[in-house]
Amino acid sequence: MLQVIINGQPTQCEPGQTILSGLRSVGADVPTLCDDPRLAPIGACRLCVVEVDGQARPVAACTTPLVQGMVIQTHTLALEECRRTLLRLLAQNYPAKALGHDPLSPFHRLICAYGLEHELNGDSHAALVDDSHPCIHVDMSQCISCFRCVRICHEVAGQDVWRAWNRGDRTEIRPANQTNLRDSDCVSCSACVDTC
Repeated sequence: MLQVIINGQPTQCEPGQTILSGLRSVGADVPTLCDDPRLAPIGACRLCVVEVDGQARPVAACTTPLVQGMVIQTHTLALEECRRTLLRLLAQNYPAKALGHDPLSPFHRLICAYGLEHELNGDSHAALVDDSHPCIHVDMSQCISCFRCVRICHEVAGQDVWRAWNRGDRTEIRPANQTNLRDSDCVSCSACVDTC
């Protein structure tokens, strides 16, 4: 067992775990949006950042392995402000009305927990809605670029229907063939819907 200190408390964790899995194993959770246990961790949302003694900057808990003697802080003032800023960036174009449609979604709960619900000022645009598929409704105005749909389609379903186009604040998730979902290679497995 690895001996680590989490929020001032000595604890033991299994070797081979990431910080995030170690935290969860002892009941010390941190927020995350890009994490799905079926997928390889990528640290896209950065909400799981933690402070580790000896590290100059916070590290993503989902991609950083636990090591013997690690000293971890999960909820310092600096980390909470960092998370608030990251959430603010993820929600900068998010439609406020979406919050009322599904208040229990992890993203919506985080928006409320960090007091950002009144900052949502995005709107749904017809150009971002794809109703072409008979089973899957897509409204990309509610996309926060966590890449879970792209990754589950590739890693689990093996289909590569979804693709991330551009980078940074210009990132768009669209079908890989740049048409609509109906005309893509979608096999209607709904893995993307499940992870979203």
